[in-house]
Amino acid sequence: MKTRLISFLAFAALACCAAFCGQVNKSNMVILEGKVSGLPDGILYLGDIYRPAVVMDSAVVKNGEFSFHLAVNDDFEPLFVQLYFNRQGNLEPLIFDSDNVLAPNGKAFYTNGFMLERGATAITGVYKGFSPCC
Repeated sequence: MKTRLISFLAFAALACCAAFCGQVNKSNMVILEGKVSGLPDGILYLGDIYRPAVVMDSAVVKNGEFSFHLAVNDDFEPLFVQLYFNRQGNLEPLIFDSDNVLAPNGKAFYTNGFMLERGATAITGVYKGFSPCC
């Protein structure tokens, strides 16, 4: 009887571990995936827009595709971030143009920041270089 109880407890522990230990709660993940045609291969950095020297994570860009997977705790709040390259020793943010979203004055606008939130976010588009003008 004692052997059966220990076997049952061991089985129950393994079942719990299989059910819970190997899974990551999606709400505790921030996933940022990108597919940007023409984006140069290299390393892309993710950082707080107000403290660009503080790198939160980095990802390899290959054929315009990259992904960041960050585990976050229950205290995580949405954060204003930017993506940037270290180009010849200079941090150069990727600039996003509004394309079809206009500013209140009716003109297109450019930004280098976006809100990073729990769950999955996708960035798609066409890379046009580091400078938003001309």
